[in-house]
Amino acid sequence: APLPVFVRHRTPTHTRASCGRMGKKRKKTRTHVQNKDENDKTPRSFVVHRGKLGKDDEQLMYDTRYMMSPYTALKLKVRRSNVLKDFVHVAGQLSITHLLVFSRSDVATNLRIARIPRGPTLTFHIDSYALAGDVLSAQKTPKSRGAQFKHPPLIVLNNFDNKLLHMQLMTRVFQNMFPSIPLATVNLRNIRRVVLFNFRSDTGLVELRHYDIGVRAAGTSKSVRSLLQSDIPDLSQLEDISDFILRNAAAYESEGEDADSGVTVATGALQQQSAIRLSELGPRMNLRLLKIEEGLCGGKVLYHSLIEKSEKELKDIEKRREEKEKLKAARKAEQERNVQKKAAQKAEHKQKCAVGQAAAFSAESQHKAGSDGEEEEEEEEEEMEGEQSAPVTAAAEDDDDAEYYRQEVGEEPPPELGLSQRRKKNKPDTSADARGPPSGKGKAHLPNMTRADRKALLLKRTKAKKKKL
Repeated sequence: APLPVFVRHRTPTHTRASCGRMGKKRKKTRTHVQNKDENDKTPRSFVVHRGKLGKDDEQLMYDTRYMMSPYTALKLKVRRSNVLKDFVHVAGQLSITHLLVFSRSDVATNLRIARIPRGPTLTFHIDSYALAGDVLSAQKTPKSRGAQFKHPPLIVLNNFDNKLLHMQLMTRVFQNMFPSIPLATVNLRNIRRVVLFNFRSDTGLVELRHYDIGVRAAGTSKSVRSLLQSDIPDLSQLEDISDFILRNAAAYESEGEDADSGVTVATGALQQQSAIRLSELGPRMNLRLLKIEEGLCGGKVLYHSLIEKSEKELKDIEKRREEKEKLKAARKAEQERNVQKKAAQKAEHKQKCAVGQAAAFSAESQHKAGSDGEEEEEEEEEEMEGEQSAPVTAAAEDDDDAEYYRQEVGEEPPPELGLSQRRKKNKPDTSADARGPPSGKGKAHLPNMTRADRKALLLKRTKAKKKKL
């Protein structure tokens, strides 16, 4: 009996139910172009570095990006091949208004703050700084980075003397780096950070500090505050809730408990006295103004804290700068003329090529038509010559075959072979058999055999006759 055949069916491993919803079109949300408001004048910034920085200097740059958030590029990547023009070119498309550039010299770390696209540019020496991580590690209860960075900080300027021109310009630059706060529509809960610029006249340094703003109810003990902040207090070791409240009744925090330091904050329909507590977030920087330039990172020096020049030296510098600008403008104009000239030459060359191609195409078509006519005439002449020479050639071939037959057999070829009989010399055969059929009309008079076939047939018959003999 034949053995049974078992067929193994392969079950699919991936089914529609296991794969979930298939064929659903995914929509990108982060890369879509959002509609920009033309009246939006919110200042935005790029914080980058030029040249090689140390590890701490680079971390200071990242901390400054967090301080300038949310209107800055936190994850901006700077390559070694990038130049300042690269950032300036994309600044207009992204509505960037300020450029903060960190660099390293033999003396100290420098910070340049430039207004895009026409300046001015302020250059500072960073005398000393502390990173955000160092500031937070020194605190007992440090604040972590969270929701406070979703809104811009409050800017505070202290001890700036606006009577001096360079101080007035420096104040304007610091103010315009951060968005202004509309007092009529501002939500106080969104003001979670403050950036302080304090000028010390004795040292000439600008102290930069970054704080987190904390609001607490004033006039309450730590026990009551912990009860309000936590959902379920730990009362396992107490007999009554009054013991929990009165345990630390005299323990008040010293910060913000004075009558002068309290502020009134509206919470819904109620208003209560609250205490403000600042927690430093970092970074810290002590900045010394070095110089102020007119353009974007290069131009006329409006102020320099270390070098003082006479009127004559200033005039010479201004004259050299004007000559340099004129030379630059002349080179730019010459480049534009060369570009226009090359474009005109290219268009002219293109037009000439089009005309030449059209002429070549017409000449080629005419030549092709003439050559086709000549080929047809040559074919007709060859056909006529072939018709005229066909009887003579056929007769000559028949004479050769007949002569071969006579030499081998010793007899005249039979008529069924279609070979011509012996003819007289110098007298062409004008019979119908010798002339052959007329070209293109009637049936062939001779059998449709080639010369090789006839030779093979003759050879066969000669062998047969020799066998008989």
